[in-house]
Amino acid sequence: MKKICPQIHRQRVIIEAILAKDFHKFQKFIPNFIVKLSNFLEVKRIGKCHKIKIGHGLSIFQVWLESGLQFHTWPEENFWAGDIFTCKPFNYKLLKPFLHKTLKQYKIVSLFVKEIK
Repeated sequence: MKKICPQIHRQRVIIEAILAKDFHKFQKFIPNFIVKLSNFLEVKRIGKCHKIKIGHGLSIFQVWLESGLQFHTWPEENFWAGDIFTCKPFNYKLLKPFLHKTLKQYKIVSLFVKEIK
């Protein structure tokens, strides 16, 4: 497949996780988590994250100077999923250990992290 505008760096990552513990506390922790993730990726947040309550779940969006992210939660399944898109390079291989360390209090049952190229 031909890459369009190869001179523009971009990285996309899909994250999906099932947590075993305190999912409602996790939903409250997400804005703080986004700050930690933004610092880890060394990107600049533009304003606070935007939260939209949908049923028992949340949709959360954060704009970065270097692009942004979105997360969605399904508390009845203890499941959350999200997409990261950034024009700033980062070491993708360090993301999964960062997630395990940052989310360990919620006991990750399953974690899927995939870079889209």
